[in-house]
Amino acid sequence: MDAEALDFEDASFDCITVPYVLSVTPNPDQLVSELRRVCRPGGYIVIVNHFSGSRFWWLLERIVRSVADRIGFRSDFDYGRHILSHAWQVQSCTPVNLFGLSRLVVIRNA
Repeated sequence: MDAEALDFEDASFDCITVPYVLSVTPNPDQLVSELRRVCRPGGYIVIVNHFSGSRFWWLLERIVRSVADRIGFRSDFDYGRHILSHAWQVQSCTPVNLFGLSRLVVIRNA
């Protein structure tokens, strides 16, 4: 099933998990729109993903960018642009994995 065009009815789920999907989907904004549509208002969307911006990883993200782009992975995936810019409520954001490379984001669907 195409995550950017889900076959589920509106408000079908109380909770949706999205592990390592946002930075590899062709259109992250469309994916977010679909997640919000199929998650009931007040439900939860749990995202685990790599987000750029860490000073520690900045140089490595720039070095691997051309290779990452070829395999469909965005190494410079902005948290503010893809999480904070939407009309939902971020409940928590916790660094996870080696050196906080990824974040676990818990969102309440508005």
